[in-house]
Amino acid sequence: MINGILNGRSTGHDRLVLNVMALLLVILPLAVALPACDSYEEKADSQDEKTDKDSGKSDTDGRMGRVGFTSLSAGPYHVCAVNADGSIVCWGPDFAGQSVPPEREFTSVSAGHVHTCGVKSNGLVACWGYGGSGQTRSPEGEFTTVSAGYNHSCGVKVDGSVACWGGNDYGQSTPPAGEFVSVSAGESHTCGVKSDRSVVCWPVYGRYTPPEGEFNSVSAGAAHSCGVKTDGSVACWGYGENGQTRSPEGEFATVSAGYNHSCGLKADGSVICWGGYDDQGSPPAASPTGKFSSIATGDHLNPGSCGVRVDGSVVCWDGSFSHCEMKVDGSVAC
Repeated sequence: MINGILNGRSTGHDRLVLNVMALLLVILPLAVALPACDSYEEKADSQDEKTDKDSGKSDTDGRMGRVGFTSLSAGPYHVCAVNADGSIVCWGPDFAGQSVPPEREFTSVSAGHVHTCGVKSNGLVACWGYGGSGQTRSPEGEFTTVSAGYNHSCGVKVDGSVACWGGNDYGQSTPPAGEFVSVSAGESHTCGVKSDRSVVCWPVYGRYTPPEGEFNSVSAGAAHSCGVKTDGSVACWGYGENGQTRSPEGEFATVSAGYNHSCGLKADGSVICWGGYDDQGSPPAASPTGKFSSIATGDHLNPGSCGVRVDGSVVCWDGSFSHCEMKVDGSVAC
């Protein structure tokens, strides 16, 4: 795996457990890992009989139905989205409970490697899934945002300070002092945008060092990071052998760094992705059509990338979830 090669990852007990879990996803049949369902065409026909054509019929672009989603987050194996009523819906493998959110009202969600975290409407953070490194034991206090990484999690508290918990074998859970407006937990590093709009990443290490300038947002991926500057341009840094740091020109609203690819939401609502090449002949990352309000990248092939369209529906592309759909009861089947 590229993460082990790039980061010189040690083989501790918690990491071994996580890697074994990931290996099972490759070995086990897809029918075991994902919810059982009929063929894509049969489900679309059945859904069309129950709802009108505007409320949930899947198409070849992977559309999942007209449901009022506001944001979403993609991990390497699962995806979670926040509905307009504050509930969270997750889909994908659930071998550690990462895809079973609590029944609470949330304002945001972040899907990590085998765990998930969200900020509840009262500002408290809830995490679920695998917590062998402590990544699900969120601290007390009110938060404005939270981000789930590989084996650690970080959040920005209401006073602007950053708190991290979980694995800290590389210093990824030791944030610097200062006031932050956002934070993003990657695989073995974390980045945040400070109140002066500068970006800082930790641990302080070669490829994790961000460029100078003022940023609106930042996203930490596996071994690379990307950020949107205040002029709307995107800057990426870190490991880029798969093309994930070769960002295109243009004005962007937000950007998401995944495993070996990146995607950006442009100012006009369109989405463009880059990277995804590998030595196994994997095709480059694809880009969807249409207008979006939120995007998230996971693994280039599993689950791919997903986004919330401007009408509140969810679409996934370029991965194993590219033919998922939302049922009329709000559940997701793949």
